[in-house]
Amino acid sequence: MSLLIKESKFLQVTILTISLAFSTTPLIAQTTVLKDIYPGNYDSDIEYMTVIDSVMYFVADVSDEDEGELFITDGTPEGTQKISDIAPPHDFPDIEDVTPLGNKIIFTAVTDEMGREPYISDGTFSGTQLIEDINPDDGYSEAEHFGVMNGKAYFPAEDGSYPDANNGEELWVSDGTSGGTYMIKDIFPGTYEDHPDIEYDSSPTNFASINRTVLFKAESDSVSKHYLYTTDGTEEGTVKFLEEEDVFIHQEPIEYNGNWYFISGTKLWKSDGTPTGTTVVIDMAEGNYVIEDGSDLSNKLFRYNGHIYFFSTYTLWKTDGTHAGTEVAVEGLFSLFDYHHTDFAALFNDHIYFAATDEDYGQANVSGRELWMTDGTQEGTMYVANLRTGIDRGEPDDSDPEDLRVLNGKLYFTT
Repeated sequence: MSLLIKESKFLQVTILTISLAFSTTPLIAQTTVLKDIYPGNYDSDIEYMTVIDSVMYFVADVSDEDEGELFITDGTPEGTQKISDIAPPHDFPDIEDVTPLGNKIIFTAVTDEMGREPYISDGTFSGTQLIEDINPDDGYSEAEHFGVMNGKAYFPAEDGSYPDANNGEELWVSDGTSGGTYMIKDIFPGTYEDHPDIEYDSSPTNFASINRTVLFKAESDSVSKHYLYTTDGTEEGTVKFLEEEDVFIHQEPIEYNGNWYFISGTKLWKSDGTPTGTTVVIDMAEGNYVIEDGSDLSNKLFRYNGHIYFFSTYTLWKTDGTHAGTEVAVEGLFSLFDYHHTDFAALFNDHIYFAATDEDYGQANVSGRELWMTDGTQEGTMYVANLRTGIDRGEPDDSDPEDLRVLNGKLYFTT
């Protein structure tokens, strides 16, 4: 996979593998290579595109001997560079969960010596380092799913026997330094009755921040019930936030008119950061809002044109934050397919861009998964271009755009 760029006097849209520009004139599709990361007819498998200020980090393959290392780009060929050699040749560091932490990134990687542990990078080779060997030697701490709030990264990890106890997968925090990395609380202490050598795991995940209140999902009893928790970074301040089960915040909430909004399952919630101020706005599986095929909503919310917009499988919805003010914006033009993948859409140049197919609708005769755009109206929703045509094993081929990111006034994605 190569990095490609296109510039136009009307609009600049930059993506990975293909780039295009459009205006009121017909669409133009042209490609020029920004940088061929894996030379020849090979795929560099770009993943985890993460934007901080004017640069973007990502993970890519350079060769058969150099796979899955960390890169940085400023959108220029000379500014696209590899910045890690975590694994030796012919090995694979399996870098995942690249997440901004201030002006740096925190991520997780695997080596034979350390297992899976957390790392930090400032965008340079010398500044890309192991933070802490949480599960000593080659033990796997399984640090992952970082949620950054108030200048610190919260995450689940298992410490093995560090410093003098063997905890399960519990709540940890890091400021990017070894001394600032520690377990906050063993939320689910004890061991299984029939397996006394196996610790309970609270497995905290789905971290989010509402009005500077840190929230996350955790398990805290032996009947596998999950609850929304909060923490202030101390053991005493880590407590259950809601008594209702299975409320998960999969995507960072959107602030709108003094409240923060998020989706969990089929419900749109709002919160002021307190338990009493956290309530359901609407259950989209009830009344006249029945979601197609019983599917959940996409967790991706957009504050756009004075409303909040969100997707279900075939429909774009908008809301003013009330039950009565939640209505259809666009329907019957597309199918999102992989809407659970939250990187399928991005707000760019006063439009929402998203990946979808119009199978069974025929609005653009694009049955494969391609790039679309909308201004939030029926007539203003259209596909951008059919980037990959043809038939693959009897089915329409598609470019399958993913990982939409905006960097320096341009839109990037993989395909």
